Amino acid sequence: MRPRRPLSLLATAALAAPLLAGCGSSTSASSAGGAEAAGFPASVERCDRRTTVDAPPQRIASLNQGSTEILLSLGLADRMVGAAGWTDPILPSLADENEKVDRLADQAPSFEELLATEPDLVTASFANTLSEGGVATPQQLADVGVPAYLSAVECEKSDFGGGDGARDRPLEMSTIYA
Repeated sequence: MRPRRPLSLLATAALAAPLLAGCGSSTSASSAGGAEAAGFPASVERCDRRTTVDAPPQRIASLNQGSTEILLSLGLADRMVGAAGWTDPILPSLADENEKVDRLADQAPSFEELLATEPDLVTASFANTLSEGGVATPQQLADVGVPAYLSAVECEKSDFGGGDGARDRPLEMSTIYA
């Protein structure tokens, strides 16, 4: 069993928070009046691309365990339409909430399986999940109107997009908070 990576979990949480800030709020976009939720649209620049969500996500799909655990930790199980990419047992403190979320695949679902969940946001912890040869590229998802968020922790790897690659320098907390 691979050891847990708490820094990766923390980093994903810190970076996903701006996009997901309105998820737990009772304020939502009103389709009848056209009013927008406070703070939306929200954009985050990560890995040389901008991710924008127009309203608080209601149907989130997570493609890696790290991003799933972040979403569950934020109390968003009721907004998750599926999770995939399991490498370790779920944190015991998240087990009950995890049971409420459909498992799309133990590893990577197909693009069609992902789209069948009708997500309004897709999250991932690893670049190879959101790349050519992975589940889908961010552009493929954008082409069907679905924003994709990749943990910025991946951006600094020397072989960005190549999976669990090496870093040229240690991951610093200042990078996580940036």
